[in-house]
Amino acid sequence: MKNFFYLCILILAFTNCKPKEPQVPTVYDFGKVNKEESSYYNKFFDFKIFFNPAWHIDNSLKKNDIIINSLPKNLGGGESLPEGQVAAYRVKTAHLLHVTKYEKLKHKGLNPYILIMADNQTKFSNPEIKTTLEYVKYSKDFIKKLAPNSKSEPIRDVVINGKQFKLLRTIINLGESGKVYQECYSIKKNDFFLNLIFSHQDEKDKYEFNEIIKHIKI
Repeated sequence: MKNFFYLCILILAFTNCKPKEPQVPTVYDFGKVNKEESSYYNKFFDFKIFFNPAWHIDNSLKKNDIIINSLPKNLGGGESLPEGQVAAYRVKTAHLLHVTKYEKLKHKGLNPYILIMADNQTKFSNPEIKTTLEYVKYSKDFIKKLAPNSKSEPIRDVVINGKQFKLLRTIINLGESGKVYQECYSIKKNDFFLNLIFSHQDEKDKYEFNEIIKHIKI
């Protein structure tokens, strides 16, 4: 059936007399923070999240945290894109937002945070990974290798604003420093695995994160 489908596409391509317009690449959006309403919006993922205005935005996450494959000096990658824009298919991994409870330079010890990042499924290190479940299973194994003292709960489905995410909860034992609880919500959109990561140590922060998650728009 798949071969028949591709054959139909080829027939249509050769029988169409009109020249095809050059395809404009989809522009990747790195999102914007609205400080007035303490929110972050990303047009590419059609995603919006609100956060505590007392928390601190980590402005160090800029384009140097975006891994782009085979990209020349012009960030457009040679396509007809305005200066500073990136074709989505060229982005491998992007850290989109990092918000911390305390200022990084003024706080010692563990710092609760929200991290939003995305991996391009078509450029992922393991090409066999296609679905969100496969991606989260891979992440779970990777965390275990990175932090042998960690323990992850079974992966489960969670619905946020009508969209189904995969949730991976992990507890990392830091010995005398206590335990860190991390929840990672993952969903596949536009060939990217979008990850919403919440890290905390106490019930107060967990409650606040739960309220944030309830009001996510996606």
